[in-house]
Amino acid sequence: MCYVLNIASLDLEKVLQEGDPSPLEELTNPILFCKAEIEFERNSDDNNEIDPGFIKVFKLSQLIGECLLFRLRQSETNYDGIQQKIKSLESDKKKLAGETVHLRDHLTLAMKELRRRRELLESLGSSGGIHIAKSPLDDFHQVNISISKLRYRVS
Repeated sequence: MCYVLNIASLDLEKVLQEGDPSPLEELTNPILFCKAEIEFERNSDDNNEIDPGFIKVFKLSQLIGECLLFRLRQSETNYDGIQQKIKSLESDKKKLAGETVHLRDHLTLAMKELRRRRELLESLGSSGGIHIAKSPLDDFHQVNISISKLRYRVS
């Protein structure tokens, strides 16, 4: 049933001034889903026939309203899905932060071990058996072992 009397009593200027859509929301479903021909004829006072152009425009407005209502519900569903995805990504971010700390600690230990081994090799190199040279290509230290010097030390 379309609430024509409620529609007529709605102070549209007040709704526009205050910006409060709640009076409109209360009438949305009754307006969108009523049978316009029946409701307007039933509530007309002077038994005049309603202009078919008005009925057509009203039905078109109902159709547009239904489309907007469908899009609104679809947007709300998408919004809820996006909120769930954000929560999931935040959870993944926390897990990755923990893994990053673990990997950083592991890398720190590996770098300490690498420095210890480099110092060990350098100490062996000072005795003439091993020479460590810095590579101009990749800035990593390479160990160049002189086989002849090692054979000499072993014998």
